[in-house]
Amino acid sequence: MPPKQPEISEKEQMMERIKNLENRVRLLERMTTPTKVKKGVLTWLGETATECKPFATVIRECTMRADLLLTLKKQGLTSAIMALWTRVFVKGAADCPLRSYSLSPSTLYGFDGEWKKMDQVSFGVLMRASEQWFIRAIMAECAEGSEVGSALFAKVIDSSADTPRLRSRLCTFLRQTLKEVRMYEFEP
Repeated sequence: MPPKQPEISEKEQMMERIKNLENRVRLLERMTTPTKVKKGVLTWLGETATECKPFATVIRECTMRADLLLTLKKQGLTSAIMALWTRVFVKGAADCPLRSYSLSPSTLYGFDGEWKKMDQVSFGVLMRASEQWFIRAIMAECAEGSEVGSALFAKVIDSSADTPRLRSRLCTFLRQTLKEVRMYEFEP
């Protein structure tokens, strides 16, 4: 004969049921309360900003010539390149291929097939693309052999842009506030 089960009182049954319900409520709370997961800026950009064109392509596609050539003529290459950048890179736009955040104010992130921190080499590519844009614009706007065209070519080729100053100004222009990059996940 099997051992006799001790009878459970109604009070004990009720306490057991309350304990089970409390466990279920805790589980449901964990499932609905998000957990903050910090991600790196590059990882976050790779997941959220995917409709960008590479920065060199964006510069190449710029069609505003007259204003920028006038800036080149009057203020020099550094100011002209900054004017070009402020026209083609729109702060906060989803399709802007360059980003800078106030978390690290001197860091520039660029899209060139994938998001990466722009080092000296990447920034050099950006500078060369900008200078080539000016050379193509001069060739398109000025007659071959003209005095104005020659003077503008000389400004692009003979003078070098102030790269550190341009980098700093571009970072300041594009800087967005981003306290922390957080993604939320729910526990199963």
